[in-house]
Amino acid sequence: MTSNKRAIDNVPSDFPRPCGGALSGVQNKLIARKIEGRFIVDGKPDQELWVRYDACRDLVTKLTERAIWKRSEYAELSLEEFLRRFRAGVTKKGWDLAADELDWVMRRVAVAMGGELGDVPDRMTLDVKWFALPPVSAEVQVETLVDSVRARLIQGRL
Repeated sequence: MTSNKRAIDNVPSDFPRPCGGALSGVQNKLIARKIEGRFIVDGKPDQELWVRYDACRDLVTKLTERAIWKRSEYAELSLEEFLRRFRAGVTKKGWDLAADELDWVMRRVAVAMGGELGDVPDRMTLDVKWFALPPVSAEVQVETLVDSVRARLIQGRL
């Protein structure tokens, strides 16, 4: 158990530690998991947290190598734009990563490539320019944007 405790101490404080959750209803509820006869109320047990951290740390190394290799193909892009596109590609892989874990991984990839923590968007958001649609203004209806995206998907242009 002592070696486990030392490993947990090496998990950086900024690594995501999921906690709690939400259950609907009027009565108060407590969310817990029963693991080896013990109820875990907040977050993940130490061993599970260490496994997630270790996997993410390994992924940072592999993605950094891949990003550095791919960067030469897209040298004309700013680092921020390259990382946004790189993150979109990683997101499409469908790996078992929580959004906050992917945020953590991508921030480390950005720093390893000589960037700043803020050079990569934390979560993929709908960027209208990314779809090459007209800029959004107060007059543009959401349905119009959705129809434009749908038409481009049908035509195979997205």
